[in-house]
Amino acid sequence: MRKPWKKIKSKVIHKNPWYQLREDDVLRPDGKKGKYYYVDDRGGSAVVAEDKQGKIYLVGQSRYPADNIFSWEIIMGGFRKGADPLKVAKKELEEEAGVRAGKWVSLGYCYPNNGIASEIFHIYYARELSPVKTNFEGTEDIIIKKKSPKEILKMIKKNEITCGITIFATAKYLMYKNKIKL
Repeated sequence: MRKPWKKIKSKVIHKNPWYQLREDDVLRPDGKKGKYYYVDDRGGSAVVAEDKQGKIYLVGQSRYPADNIFSWEIIMGGFRKGADPLKVAKKELEEEAGVRAGKWVSLGYCYPNNGIASEIFHIYYARELSPVKTNFEGTEDIIIKKKSPKEILKMIKKNEITCGITIFATAKYLMYKNKIKL
């Protein structure tokens, strides 16, 4: 029989503009009292943007927390609490890739690190793209390239793409495009 964790009380132990750290007093599944520490994050939106030739937009940028690696990813960005995930996806696509989409499909969502964070990412497929001006933020050192789905899978296999959200979104996109019913 499933016995989930039960929150007794919760407090913020650190807060900044992007996330907060929480310390919860909990009742564990084994019935004992304990503490659980996690990142309480606002979440975000990610976009698999496909051009007329069937190529997907990737952005490459440095990721400081991951030992400053250069990371190839789909377009994505965080949002504030209460934000509309689709509006955020549209804004990020324009800012990072310099395109606007005429058609949007929701591919679902994922919790990229649900053992230590509350963060949720909403995944979208965008097509019928038209150019607009990019508007990078000061924290972004972005390079844009387009790759076919097969090339993206090869990059994942060779660990050239290691972003979990990108890998998840690629799987959801391929399931949608190939009409895979499970």
